[in-house]
Amino acid sequence: MRYGALKAPEASLGCVAEQFRRVVTMNFSALPPEINSLRIFSGAGPGPMLAAAAAWDGLAAELAAAASSFGAVTLGLAEQSWRGPAAAAMAAAAAPHAAWLTQIFREMPRETGCR
Repeated sequence: MRYGALKAPEASLGCVAEQFRRVVTMNFSALPPEINSLRIFSGAGPGPMLAAAAAWDGLAAELAAAASSFGAVTLGLAEQSWRGPAAAAMAAAAAPHAAWLTQIFREMPRETGCR
């Protein structure tokens, strides 16, 4: 963030407002507690965190769909459409990827708290 990029707070804050306008830092010991409190309580709110949670839910759904689709396609190719050593090699190469996708999908709720 650039110097002076914040909107000036209410004029009733006087000198504190001037400090707030001039200092843009994440070092909470550099500003008085009143400024830190003002900055925390007038922040972005829960919107960005809720958006991140929705994105994680979307990622979990995409991973589930990818794991299911990838497993079904490779199984269908190996068992129905494609025969021979090339099919066996493809199935052997694809199995770890399908297992990884499934594992990641199953671990997401534990790691992120989703679902």
